[in-house]
Amino acid sequence: MSPEIIFFGWCKFYKKVEFNNKTSKKNVSELMPIDVYKKIINHDMENFCWDLIISKTILEKNKLRFPNKVTLLEDMLFVWKAVSYAEKIITIDDKLYGYRIHADSCSASMDYKKDIDACRMVMRLRYFLKNKYPSLCDEFSSYMLAVLIPRYFAYFNNCKNSIIIKKYIKKFASLNAEYITFHIEATDKVEELIELIHNYGIHAGLAINPETDIEKVKPY
Repeated sequence: MSPEIIFFGWCKFYKKVEFNNKTSKKNVSELMPIDVYKKIINHDMENFCWDLIISKTILEKNKLRFPNKVTLLEDMLFVWKAVSYAEKIITIDDKLYGYRIHADSCSASMDYKKDIDACRMVMRLRYFLKNKYPSLCDEFSSYMLAVLIPRYFAYFNNCKNSIIIKKYIKKFASLNAEYITFHIEATDKVEELIELIHNYGIHAGLAINPETDIEKVKPY
């Protein structure tokens, strides 16, 4: 029987990447659905939509689709459901896919609406597991807390950073500064801070980290 889902390795990069995309039979193994879930929960496997191939038969037979109007963790729900329908799953350790990181991508950027979507997906996933594999529910909850809490801290830190930057802008403005530059990665309120600097009659500048795509500063 041919595999219905194939998981494979991947690597992330910011600009250019070179990797070996040839497979070796020595690195291929077969798993049951519950084994896949356990490996994901234990961080031994990734959980994305770009590191696997799913048979068209599974999608059509089970009418499997991505949730509508959801922008975060919708791929996780999709993958976990697909895995539950598969009779044969194999994994390939070789890195066969390169994922380019963008600072303003859906998963990297901060937006409370997306995080609400994520919470909804987690609840749906937990309900799904409760019916399919109830023994995994507690482990899954711990796994998702480990995944989401750092993101929430980053979101609140982002808000806090904007407040701190505003305080420094006012302070430097009182010292008759001619130019004020801040890192674009420090806040998602770039346009608001630039406007504040300009309101003081000061030139605004943006700094970026080496891994940040230069395209991100062009709108400003």
